[in-house]
Amino acid sequence: MTISRTHPIVAVILAAGRGTRMKASHLPKVCFPIAGVPAIARAIEAYVRCGIRTHCVVVGQGAEAIMGVLKDLPGQRIYAHQPEPRGTGHATRVAVDLLQSLGYAGDVLVVAGDKVIEEAFLARLIDTFYSTRADLAFAVGSVSDFPTSGRVVRDAGGRVCAIVEVFDLARAQVLRSLREATQNAPLTAEQARRLVARAFPQERKAARALGDLWQDIERGEVIPPERIPQEDGIRSGHAVLPVEQVESAQEANLSVYLFRAPLLYDALSRLSADNAQGEEYLTDIVALLAQRGANIQTVPVAYPEEAMAFNTPEELQAIERYLTTRGGVQVQEPVRGVRTVSRWLAALEAGDADILRRLRETYGGDDATAENKRRCLLALLALHLQRFGDQPVVIARAPGRVNIMGRHIDHQGGHVNMIAIDRDVHVVVGLRPDRQVHLQNLRPKEFPPREFSLDDLLQGYQPGAWVEFVNSTAVLQAAAAARGEWSQYVKAACARLQAHFADFRLPGFNLSADGDVPIGAGLSSSSAVVVATMEALLHLNRFTLPPEQFVDLCGEAEWYVGTRGGAGDHAAMKFAQRDAVVTMRFFPFQVMGTTPFPKGYRFLVCHSHQQAKKTAGARDQFNHRVACYHLGREWLKHTFPHLAPRIEHLRDVNTEQLGISLAELYRLLSHLPETVERQEIMERLPAERVMPYLSTHDEKLNQYPLRSVVMFGLAECERSRRTAEVLRDGQLSTFGLWMNRSHDGDRVARWNGDGSEYQPFQMDYSDAALQSLSRRAEVRARDADLVLQPGAYACSTPEIDWMVDVAMQVPGVLGAQILGAGLGGCILVLVREDACDAVQQAIIDRYYAPRGLEPDMFVCQPVAGSGIIAVP
Repeated sequence: MTISRTHPIVAVILAAGRGTRMKASHLPKVCFPIAGVPAIARAIEAYVRCGIRTHCVVVGQGAEAIMGVLKDLPGQRIYAHQPEPRGTGHATRVAVDLLQSLGYAGDVLVVAGDKVIEEAFLARLIDTFYSTRADLAFAVGSVSDFPTSGRVVRDAGGRVCAIVEVFDLARAQVLRSLREATQNAPLTAEQARRLVARAFPQERKAARALGDLWQDIERGEVIPPERIPQEDGIRSGHAVLPVEQVESAQEANLSVYLFRAPLLYDALSRLSADNAQGEEYLTDIVALLAQRGANIQTVPVAYPEEAMAFNTPEELQAIERYLTTRGGVQVQEPVRGVRTVSRWLAALEAGDADILRRLRETYGGDDATAENKRRCLLALLALHLQRFGDQPVVIARAPGRVNIMGRHIDHQGGHVNMIAIDRDVHVVVGLRPDRQVHLQNLRPKEFPPREFSLDDLLQGYQPGAWVEFVNSTAVLQAAAAARGEWSQYVKAACARLQAHFADFRLPGFNLSADGDVPIGAGLSSSSAVVVATMEALLHLNRFTLPPEQFVDLCGEAEWYVGTRGGAGDHAAMKFAQRDAVVTMRFFPFQVMGTTPFPKGYRFLVCHSHQQAKKTAGARDQFNHRVACYHLGREWLKHTFPHLAPRIEHLRDVNTEQLGISLAELYRLLSHLPETVERQEIMERLPAERVMPYLSTHDEKLNQYPLRSVVMFGLAECERSRRTAEVLRDGQLSTFGLWMNRSHDGDRVARWNGDGSEYQPFQMDYSDAALQSLSRRAEVRARDADLVLQPGAYACSTPEIDWMVDVAMQVPGVLGAQILGAGLGGCILVLVREDACDAVQQAIIDRYYAPRGLEPDMFVCQPVAGSGIIAVP
């Protein structure tokens, strides 16, 4: 068999151990099943998924059983035989001799065959090894989590200098205790035995550790001080370490190593068995390499279960329990995207070609935009490093979004037509070993640092009852108390993810955030926080979710903050494509297709400087309008029971679904009250059908304009459904007209020509008006088309309405409308490319300047959707 010289890694798997503590002499330890799969088979399948397809397996007495287990697994294997167990160093040497004879000079992963390593960790180990150009990278954990594992010792400069086995440390501590105990008088054999038993309760190990001294104790001899070996410290490799230095070590060696083969070969040739157990320790290689100035890197596990092993049946059962609790979770194949903060900084500072290419792929060929994003990431990473240290992190982004048609209807099953913009939220996230979440932001005055525990997020949650949970009094009160707190959106992502993966205990994390999506501008800055956080946590925890399910979870997560919107914003962020409009529908979620961004035209976004925070006072009004949709639907179903089976969502109230004409649809709507009070709703409709909607907002909002709100929703559903066709056909004037009618559905003010005063704006949907509309529909009058009906959702502001009016007076402007949920934020203007400057100047002169406001406008360039910055 030949080994490819270009293959990056060969795994040396140490499987010759007898595993005597497993109490089953017929079966090698590595063949014990874990959740029905032999341990070594489980490990090799994971290595193959990580791209390590060649395995040199060191076998001993159980060779036949091991080879039988592995014969049908993917990858290629060679076997090296170790007749007698003589330590991990000797076992590795047996494999290395074979690799050298085959001419292999690449990189070598050395790992025990009973290791259960999560692929996320293995990916981090490999990434660290190559990105730091290490000679050796190995896994470490906390001593408190792995008390029986060898200690990783560092010198005064923080560099790894040795690994000391716990057995050797215990021996040194026993000898020190014996010396101290005999300073004043010799010890009796029984006194010495009790002292030794504290570290070595098994006499076999005591004999191995103390040699002739233990024989003296066994014979009952008195132990004088001169009988105790006078050793200066603990030998590791060719070095001797003070016991106190080893005792102070806080890191444990987890015995997963990645070496440069030439250095491994050389170090193995210099190993000795001069230690307490008389074996060749693989760990002594670390001291040998450190003495030669090798580049040694440690890679910490995020939580203990990332790298597990077993020596007893009880430890095996613990691993099985853990894997069983993770039952429904799929583990991704490793994706390069987790690096230490310092390595990200170095790559960005050097203008790494792969990162710059990824930025250009995301934002387009504009080098200025890519450079701006690079500088933003440098600042964010520096902030993370300052507070959280040089931990492995992932960088995730979620763009702001512009819904060019389909406002307020995603939660009613309607279509949306979205583009992502080059304003986004970035998060840098690294896992913690506990359940704490620590947050910080580059703008700490606006978004102060926050901390919380994941254990506090799902108090009272019953599995599968997310809707009931977010509608519970406790959650609603907590959301109300938070009132605009940015950490609520991170909590929302965590809570929904933990509820979905209920059998997996999410680890805590450190998160640093920054973004340039205008706040409260209708561009979904808050949803971008949810999406970016969800992207990072899924990646770090190695979860796989279909994109459609990702969108649903993000939408449902945001209910945690008290709003009751849909998943349209989150879908736009996830599915957006560069230079295209993406059309999506909901219930079920489906991407309907993409339409090229219209050439010769631009979308201009203009910020009003009015903010409407969903978690502050505007939340009740947003939820009130959504409730009007649901209550109107239930009213129609109650009034027309023969149509009820065809109406699941508001979007189903259409001519095709109900089998009626447009004129009949308008007559149907006349049965909705123009305005109705809460008490009348409760008297007319079953409580179980209406209370979930009435409970989402303050009872002081007691008037429900069902007819006009439902009219807006139905018309917007129709406009958004037909938008892609209109854009593909190049009917930009028609689309501009629809934008104007859509905005009129949110309009609250009609200004005079010079903007000095306005009158309240209200559409007429009286019985007489609907009768007239129905009659015109019967004769197919153009103005009776549903797409031309504004309805009255009424979530604009007078200032927003004036901005729209100013824009519409500029030649070359085809349409203008409010963006987002409303009550402030931005407008969207469809304008010919050659008129962009003119419309911006008009809005400066007639809106910003008279109000003393800084102009805040930008031209939209559709960019790619959310994700992590994953580079080779």
